[in-house]
Amino acid sequence: MAHIERRAKNRWKARYRAPDGRERSKTFPRKIEAERWLVEQEAAKATGQWVDPRAGRVFYQEWHARWWETVDGRASTRARDESYARNHVLPYFGSHRLSAIDYLAVAEWISKLKARGLAPATVHKAHQILSRSLRSAVRAKLIAHNPCDDTETLPKIERVEMRFLPPAKSLG
Repeated sequence: MAHIERRAKNRWKARYRAPDGRERSKTFPRKIEAERWLVEQEAAKATGQWVDPRAGRVFYQEWHARWWETVDGRASTRARDESYARNHVLPYFGSHRLSAIDYLAVAEWISKLKARGLAPATVHKAHQILSRSLRSAVRAKLIAHNPCDDTETLPKIERVEMRFLPPAKSLG
């Protein structure tokens, strides 16, 4: 059963039992914040969306290595994606913990890629690789949601209209 206790002036400690049977707690400056947090935790447990907060402590580089072993595809596609990950994703996010990668971190990373003058298609492909790996982390219950969802800062890829030559006139 979840409960809240007053710890000190303006300090409230909320506790609940996680699905794994262990007690989890968090301290808040206001009682209402503690109550809201407990409601969120209980709702997540009831809907099966609860994620152990400690699971997201894994570094992205470690998760990427594990995830990469599960990725299928043609050799050329894997080589291309590995290059994007090695050159654009891992240098920025490799030392981040999964739980520390949020929407703003992804938006800042995209801005830095654009500032370096990378082509929009390159930025999109790097974002796709990051998003796929984080989507797998959500499925593995390491993080609650994918911070790449609904990314609004991706550059627009301009499509060039194809031009065709007119048919050759016959000489005969």
